[in-house]
Amino acid sequence: MQLPIRRHTRSIQIGSRFLGSQHPILVQSMTVAKPSQTDRCLDEIHRLELVGCDLIRVAIPDMASAKAIKTLKQASSVPLIADIHFDPELALEVIDQGIDKIRLNPSNIKDPGRIREIVQAAQQAHIPIRVGANAGSVKMEGNQTLIEALFQALEKEVALLESLDFHQIVLSAKCSFIELNWKLNQLIASRFDYPIHLGLTEAGLLAPGIVQTTLSLSSLLEAGVGDTIRFSLSGELEQEVYAGKALLQALGMRQGVRIIACPMCGRSRWDVQANAEKVTKALSNLDQPLTIAIMGCEVNGPGEAREADFGLAGSGSFVVYFEKGEILDKGTPEEMLKKLLHTVQNQPG
Repeated sequence: MQLPIRRHTRSIQIGSRFLGSQHPILVQSMTVAKPSQTDRCLDEIHRLELVGCDLIRVAIPDMASAKAIKTLKQASSVPLIADIHFDPELALEVIDQGIDKIRLNPSNIKDPGRIREIVQAAQQAHIPIRVGANAGSVKMEGNQTLIEALFQALEKEVALLESLDFHQIVLSAKCSFIELNWKLNQLIASRFDYPIHLGLTEAGLLAPGIVQTTLSLSSLLEAGVGDTIRFSLSGELEQEVYAGKALLQALGMRQGVRIIACPMCGRSRWDVQANAEKVTKALSNLDQPLTIAIMGCEVNGPGEAREADFGLAGSGSFVVYFEKGEILDKGTPEEMLKKLLHTVQNQPG
């Protein structure tokens, strides 16, 4: 597969990670819990870390959440981004608490003087600012289209940041319509050389959300646009990360373990879904280009999945373990799952 030629962007550092055309495309997600709900928020951060999330965003709706950032940072191995709306004091506080990046919505902090304060604090702390506009927060004036309103909000904010000699900028402008999202991000990519965060806002429940976001993001990524992505899904946190990584793997833009599994079928003799989910979670951080098969029965499983590097197939109360279609062992589901994971996790390289 020929990889897309990514548009050239500046390189932006976010904590221990780097964003831009010289670096891999990063997958991000967002906690549901507020930082002020510290234990719950930390649990969600660790869940996202375990499945290989590259960047984690947290909402900052109040000062208690802003003041909790230091605690979250001390316990997180993944860079944290603070989502700021309306209140500039929250932005200043999270910067003081050691956040790795902030997101400002240009539509709801309008005072240029307060924005200057935030920019100066970000400069001193050496952290970037994501200028993030979305369709729900811009007002169209006169005969403006939604694309024009979003782009002009972004353009105005970037001009203010650049006038202050601040260039550690990430851009994003989102709406919930695939075609508009494509046109909008193509316009942004043609006018700026800053990294772009891609997403389809309010994508919806798991199945329709993944389908619509994939349609929206894949066309942009294939055109070389996009440096970090988020699937904004209504569901379990991990699913956003799984979907993002799967898309990048399918486009050849990221290495990782590919899990194939049987559909539901009357021949299935064990719980394919539950075990495929266990394998996905256990191996989601592995960056080796391996294919793992979780098949429903021993009759067709190894043969249908003979191209898989490793696999399991149900056989009543037993499960067979196979490599490249050849059955090498059998045992209880628990024994064979343990054998599969141990073998894969100890592959050289």
